[in-house]
Amino acid sequence: MRKSESGFSLVELMFTLVIIGILATMSITGFRSMKDHARRAACLEQQHGLRTAATMYGIDHAIDTARINVGVLIGSDYIAEGIAECPSSRVIDNDDYDIHFENGVITRIECTNLRAEHALR
Repeated sequence: MRKSESGFSLVELMFTLVIIGILATMSITGFRSMKDHARRAACLEQQHGLRTAATMYGIDHAIDTARINVGVLIGSDYIAEGIAECPSSRVIDNDDYDIHFENGVITRIECTNLRAEHALR
């Protein structure tokens, strides 16, 4: 009487695990980049809101050429504290943006966390 073999060989199991590992690595990498993209988009959206508040602050205080930190807008009640934080920030300190004025006009808002990636011009 011959015994029938059932199941998978060691090579087949290892090959399957390698494929699963590769797929998991690809999906995790894709997920991270999507998360970073979402944080960047949220940061840029907050900068648009800050532009409006900073414009009102600049008009009210007759600012010509200056660089102010977003903390000034919080202290003057132009914005709420949560808007002053970049979504990529690891520390909640409400000073993540610098606002640049030249000739009474906002030239740029700069995220102090990731300057190059989160620049709104």
